[in-house]
Amino acid sequence: MDHLIGLRTIKTGIAVTCTVLVSKLLELQYPFYAVIATIISMDNSISSSFTKGKNRMLGTTLGAVLGTVMVMIKPESAVLTGIAVMIVITVCNLFHWNGSIVISGTVIAIIMFNLNNRDPFLYALSRLGDTFIGISVALLVNISIKPQNYEKKVIVTNLEIHKELDNFLAHDAYDVMKLEREIQSMKSHLATYDRELSWTHHYREEINLIRDHFRCYDEILLHLETLAELDELDENASYVRDYHEKKARSLILRYEEE
Repeated sequence: MDHLIGLRTIKTGIAVTCTVLVSKLLELQYPFYAVIATIISMDNSISSSFTKGKNRMLGTTLGAVLGTVMVMIKPESAVLTGIAVMIVITVCNLFHWNGSIVISGTVIAIIMFNLNNRDPFLYALSRLGDTFIGISVALLVNISIKPQNYEKKVIVTNLEIHKELDNFLAHDAYDVMKLEREIQSMKSHLATYDRELSWTHHYREEINLIRDHFRCYDEILLHLETLAELDELDENASYVRDYHEKKARSLILRYEEE
């Protein structure tokens, strides 16, 4: 059951409920758009939620502006719609707003073909307002309800790496595949940690120390991978094996002394 209903699922449900309630309180005409913005903006990390929300807001703004301009020139024009979409793609690529292209094009299409005699300017403002509300609710829920602690993830992963290195020192036993997975996880967690908002940080000194050791991890992994390949080939090259084993041990010991 834990695998079926995770924390992100629960937070998304809570955020959607809050968005609907806020939409009713503010008497929004189209709460649908706010709910969609909430669902799209919810993610595992606060930084990812912010990025998704920002992309949607940028896309909605660009689409609303272009759609309004084009519909005032000639509503439902196939040529103007195509030109607007080309402008969207060009602008988004130019500023690296790749996550904004789809929503921007969608807003243009809605304004061009689904206004139903409504004022295009007011309609565009309404979509921006709906989107902003949906994004804001998603961020508030993600921040308020048990945000992911990526510092803890980095520290726990570092301990797992440390165990593997200790096994090599004490028993000459190591799992290269596991070590590589842990190091890749560490890189991912550190990258997310760097993007996260400042209030999620608790162990900055320890994290910075781990970051300083990272190049050492990669060097150790390189030597252990070479040893594993020599074992698989069963080659009689003891001097090569001894070299990589000594280098790996030396790096691990140097890391533990720091």
